[in-house]
Amino acid sequence: ILIFYKKKKLPTFNQIKDVSLNYMSSMKVSDQANSGLKFSQNTDKACLYCTLANLLLKHLYNIMDSETKEELNYVLSFQDETDGLFKDPVISCKEAEIMDWWGWKHLTIHALNTLALYNIKVKHEIKYLNDYNTLEKITKYLNSLDWGKRVPNTSNAVQNIGTMLQYARDYQNKPEYDSLLDIIYKKIDEEQDPETGLFGLKFDSAKEISHGIQAGYHFWTLYFYDDIKIKYQKKIIDNLLKSQNKYGGYDYRMYSGACADIDSVDPLVRFLYKIDYRKQDIINSLKKSIPSIISTSNSDGGWVYRRFETKKIIHEQMYSKSNVSNSFYTWWRILGLAYCLKGVEINNSTKSFPFNFQRAPGLQSF
Repeated sequence: ILIFYKKKKLPTFNQIKDVSLNYMSSMKVSDQANSGLKFSQNTDKACLYCTLANLLLKHLYNIMDSETKEELNYVLSFQDETDGLFKDPVISCKEAEIMDWWGWKHLTIHALNTLALYNIKVKHEIKYLNDYNTLEKITKYLNSLDWGKRVPNTSNAVQNIGTMLQYARDYQNKPEYDSLLDIIYKKIDEEQDPETGLFGLKFDSAKEISHGIQAGYHFWTLYFYDDIKIKYQKKIIDNLLKSQNKYGGYDYRMYSGACADIDSVDPLVRFLYKIDYRKQDIINSLKKSIPSIISTSNSDGGWVYRRFETKKIIHEQMYSKSNVSNSFYTWWRILGLAYCLKGVEINNSTKSFPFNFQRAPGLQSF
């Protein structure tokens, strides 16, 4: 994509699709059942995170074929019957059991999002939610979390549970979970800073604003799916726009990371479609971010998390050397680009970039 863009012309939808799918195919592990995907050329085992990334990317391109059906059945096999979480033995470790921003809970919401987009129900009840399935349990849990300095981690934990509750409510006939989600929304509203619309203790630096946005993004995915009104929307938009650096990314560092970018891009585009406030500023910001996102693509059709940075997500099977493409962030980067283009094309009756967005609990939704 970067090669195309060096000609000062945005690549076409088909160019983006073709080169990225070719790259994802190159990450398939041939001796793995159902051709699961590995993380990068620096790893050798198929990883469920990456197989899900491939399915999410194909859904974004509106691809459904026999291979996709096989991959979806493969995903279903990873659900643990005991607690309903999705677990991958390839990356099994103590961190996967306890962490919120990676590991079984985080992997599960990616799996639920993927399956919901393809209108597939999981085989087993999500019994993990039994620890949070009364008003008393969920209230006690929410009050036990750190809503100050560690609110970005708290937001991952709340997003995990909230997404599972949404999926169980809408796909597993658990209407009673709606009242639990109401408690979550009430708590988030109470913790939101009225001056900025963000979450945390201080917002005096670009780094603090970035962390406040990161937390907000995780919370707001729940709100957007349930169409719950978010408080202080105009102040949030002001800070989202303020988070953009002079190079076009939304990171407080020069080379923007994939997470910081989508943390701002996702809500900016959603607000663009919801309220009449600073619309042209938002469109201009999204246009400015496109070159920055595209600069993270490689000639092999894959993308990186951040330029000039080795990436290791806890486990050695989720590792890529500096500037080496990886399959998980290829999906994540293209999702960010797709949101940008959806925003830029808001006034176009004919879409040059017909990415396939569908309402579903989780991260890829609209």
